[in-house]
Amino acid sequence: MIDLGASVDDSAICFLLYGARRFIALGPLPNAANCAEENVNISGLAERIKIANAVLGGLATSGAV
Repeated sequence: MIDLGASVDDSAICFLLYGARRFIALGPLPNAANCAEENVNISGLAERIKIANAVLGGLATSGAV
């Protein structure tokens, strides 16, 4: 499964506990990605979840929020 708007990755843990074999989580916020890594390590599912502090888009652009 792939989550294109991951936050602290509670979804990945839940889906793995209910049958998913692997999970990829992409999220744009560095602090949330760090928290997600910690949650995954605590859950014992780190070998089945890949977390990336990244976004997926169709255009190469840059900007500020």
